[in-house]
Amino acid sequence: MRSVVKHATAALALSACAAVAVAQQELKPLFTPEEFFNGSVSGKGTITTLFFWDEDFTNAFSGRVQQDETLIEERFTFTDATPKQYWRFKRLGDGRYSGDVTTEGKDGKLRGPQPVEAWLDKSGFHIDYSGHAPDGGDTQYRFRHDLTLQPDGTVVNDVSISWWGIPLASSRAVFTRQPAP
Repeated sequence: MRSVVKHATAALALSACAAVAVAQQELKPLFTPEEFFNGSVSGKGTITTLFFWDEDFTNAFSGRVQQDETLIEERFTFTDATPKQYWRFKRLGDGRYSGDVTTEGKDGKLRGPQPVEAWLDKSGFHIDYSGHAPDGGDTQYRFRHDLTLQPDGTVVNDVSISWWGIPLASSRAVFTRQPAP
């Protein structure tokens, strides 16, 4: 009888530990921008404008963590242009980030920095801001990025773009970390 109680107590303790481990894993974000974008990342995607015009693009990222900030240079390649965006994120705690984005326009001039609101949750990393389109003009649009880690280690970035609350475009890109040289 005593050995049954010991085994039952041990099984109960192990299942309690497993439940805590699962709960902690569920609270832990799947990835963080400072880990994923530290180094080289490549991407490939499509932007759909006004729900019927598609344009393919690629992007290349070069990121680094400097003190408590993540600095990312992003180079887009469209069929007719190669604009850059510069991102800066600082972790605030509780999954929140402050930051900004600076975007190269069609005229080659940098616009910004524009403040961004970003946060992590179980589903991924989210970025929300008003800013300029890469290779665009002076008009500011509302951007919402939802980045989610995939089982194969890539990250899918779904972006919605609107102007005065009217949806104008969407984009989906897949990002892949490049091996360190």
